Amino acid sequence: MYEKMLLLLVIFSFPNFARSQQFEFSYLKKKMTDDWVLAKKHTLAYVNAIPSDKCNFRPVEVDTVITFAEQIIHIAVTSSFFVFM
Repeated sequence: MYEKMLLLLVIFSFPNFARSQQFEFSYLKKKMTDDWVLAKKHTLAYVNAIPSDKCNFRPVEVDTVITFAEQIIHIAVTSSFFVFM
């Protein structure tokens, strides 16, 4: 009797579980897309604000610190990687 009750519980609760997972995924997808659009807006504002002669600015003259232009290239390459995943 206990096994039948457990089986019924699993059968009837699975559709609700699947539905809640689908809702959570669609919410997360929308949230991530909204955040991505906002990040793009802010990044473009930074790119457009810096004068072209300052793109090679390096805060510290050390080779391990990248320039502003290198940072923007890094963002673009990394973003394209996630888009095509």
